[in-house]
Amino acid sequence: MMKKTVSILLTILLVLGTVAFAMTAAAEEPAIVNQGYCGAEGDGTNLTWTLDSDGLFTVSGTGAMQNFTTDFAVTWYRLRNSIQSVVLEEGVTTVGAWAFNECRNLTSFTIPSTLREFCDYAFRDCPSIPSLSIPGTVEHIGHGAFVYANFATVTLSYGLKTIGDYAFWSCNCFKTVEIPDSVTRIGDGAFGYNLQLNSITLPEGLKEIGKKAFQHTSIGSVDIPASVTSIDETAFEDCWHLTGIHVEPANTVYYSDDGGSLLQYGADGDRLLCHPEKSPVENYVIPASVTEIGNSAFYRCSALKTLTMPEGLVTIGNKAFNDCDKLTEITIPDSVTTIGDFAFLDCTSLASLSLGGGVATIGTGAFSHCYQIESFEIPDSVTSIGDHAFGGFVRLQAYSVDPDNPAYTAGEDGCLYNKDKTVLVAYPIGKPDTTFDIPDTVTTIAPYAFNSNVLYENSTYGTYPGHLESITVPATVTRIGTGALANNRYGMRYIKILNPNCAIGSDAYVYWIDGMQLPRGFKVYGYAGSTAEASTYDEEIADWYYGEDIFVALCPADDAHATIKAEATDPTCTEPGHAAGWYCEDCGAYLSGEAQLALGHAWGEWEVIRPATVDEEGLMRRVCQKDPTHVEEQVIPKLKPNTNVFQEFIEMIKTFFENFAEWIRRLFRW
Repeated sequence: MMKKTVSILLTILLVLGTVAFAMTAAAEEPAIVNQGYCGAEGDGTNLTWTLDSDGLFTVSGTGAMQNFTTDFAVTWYRLRNSIQSVVLEEGVTTVGAWAFNECRNLTSFTIPSTLREFCDYAFRDCPSIPSLSIPGTVEHIGHGAFVYANFATVTLSYGLKTIGDYAFWSCNCFKTVEIPDSVTRIGDGAFGYNLQLNSITLPEGLKEIGKKAFQHTSIGSVDIPASVTSIDETAFEDCWHLTGIHVEPANTVYYSDDGGSLLQYGADGDRLLCHPEKSPVENYVIPASVTEIGNSAFYRCSALKTLTMPEGLVTIGNKAFNDCDKLTEITIPDSVTTIGDFAFLDCTSLASLSLGGGVATIGTGAFSHCYQIESFEIPDSVTSIGDHAFGGFVRLQAYSVDPDNPAYTAGEDGCLYNKDKTVLVAYPIGKPDTTFDIPDTVTTIAPYAFNSNVLYENSTYGTYPGHLESITVPATVTRIGTGALANNRYGMRYIKILNPNCAIGSDAYVYWIDGMQLPRGFKVYGYAGSTAEASTYDEEIADWYYGEDIFVALCPADDAHATIKAEATDPTCTEPGHAAGWYCEDCGAYLSGEAQLALGHAWGEWEVIRPATVDEEGLMRRVCQKDPTHVEEQVIPKLKPNTNVFQEFIEMIKTFFENFAEWIRRLFRW
């Protein structure tokens, strides 16, 4: 019996142990927490997805994944923070657009041998994946597929054909990348803003390099293979470590020179696309075959001091020499017809400027911030000058224009005008005058015409001390351009605008230097209710100008009259009131604000204050219900003495005979 009991107990313990083990094993095995379909074919059932409790996201099936239109449309978007690893099983051919966008806790993903494409934004903003290795089966990387990733290494295999626009934009960790020979296109911005990227190998077979493809990287040098037939001029823009570009001699579209510049052959002349930012060349001679300098071609070339342009050069592109801060002199040959927008912006050491006799167009901001220029002449060939073309010429005291110029002229006041002086194009901000009255021939003030573009407080070149204290804009002016009157942020006292309906552009008086600024104590004078007043109600002015209102109303009777911003006065029963508005202290009249009529009295009932008697008059009074200080009084006549009827009859007979006797006396006198 004892043995049988022990046997039963052992059996029970064995069963309980087995159950406990099974329960523990079940508890340790990850559970599926969500699942669904994600295929691109038919009803989407060609692919399924599951997410387990350990954060493993698995895609199973055959064919392509669904492409989602936005990240919010992704079926599992709300689960993205739970995804820690992704396994794409054999049979999956694409990673769908936006599929794993913002999976910031994702640390790894497994790519099958069947995968052909990473679609647009497939792994956008997944910063926790340490490295990327793409197998040779993948042919295309889509737009922004890995943007904002932080890969320490990137390996691309032979078989890849195209790298889409912004595919690796702003990944910012990997330092080198070798493009396989199978790649034919590197898209726009594909590797842009990878600050650590310092080495790139471009393959034979590559045909196209898109705009800003390597912008803002640390690449030191580039070898362009013979196969390349298309390079956007901005492909290597802002590569601040780039010392030289070398093109294989067999290339029939592009070539490089001894200065490390990238140039393009042309039927009517060559185009200079890029002179490396860190080229050590100080004195550069542009090849004689060049007829066009491309946009941003010499952008931030920090070593460049002198430049020789060839006769035959026709066009200088936008931002061509932007921020060449050591360039000291420029002679534009007579063959040049166009100087692009901001072509010499921030050439802060440029002290000598000679414009060729063929220049027709000077672009917006073309020579802005060239602080050392003291004089130059605009030739008779110039027919178009962009806004702010000469902004920041703090040493220039007067403009000079060839008298034969058909479009522009220099006034006796030193200003640059259009030919009939109806447009004030630019004021010479180096002029020492403290006041300026704009001539009444002017109807338009061009954008930034007075703008000084003063330097930062800590600028190496010092600060513009400012001269003008006041500007008077006559009633003839119907339009003031954007930023036109911002001149002296240190000492400008006021601007007077005499046309009440003048159209005034944005930021007409303010500076965007190191934050929006207005001169301390600055005022805008204009008529009440005018556009000048309205222009000072700008929300940005209200946010930045920590003082009293900058607008002051002018009296139409006399601009010299003193005006104040009067508080509102309430109307009374007898006196009119007035809403808050501008008030002329000399005229005694409101210039703005709505007048309010007197309210009128609301009298109460008469109240007897003192009753009348036979010997004394009485008094009654009533009070205004709107204002108890307003009182009206009225006298109550004396009361007559008490008499009976007989006495009244006797008095009446007596009065009759007295009147009859008086009538007889008058009759006998006649």
